[in-house]
Amino acid sequence: MSSAVDEISRLQAQLKELLSAWAEFEHQARRYGDAKERAGGILHDVDMDVRQVFRNLKDNEAEQARVRARLDELSAQSQKDNTA
Repeated sequence: MSSAVDEISRLQAQLKELLSAWAEFEHQARRYGDAKERAGGILHDVDMDVRQVFRNLKDNEAEQARVRARLDELSAQSQKDNTA
């Protein structure tokens, strides 16, 4: 059971880091959006950066989903173990 508790703690820390990174990527995306608006809708020199930020957001979201699913599994298992 201790290993499950350790894994839950690790996953919670990982989720916290993912959420922090998500906020940073989202902020950067907003900054690019604002800059694009100020430039009249064209930002040729940062298109690759913008695409990467959105890939990072998508990847981060997928990883958050995996971590949350694993946390749900471990929580359900822990509750089952506690009632047995």
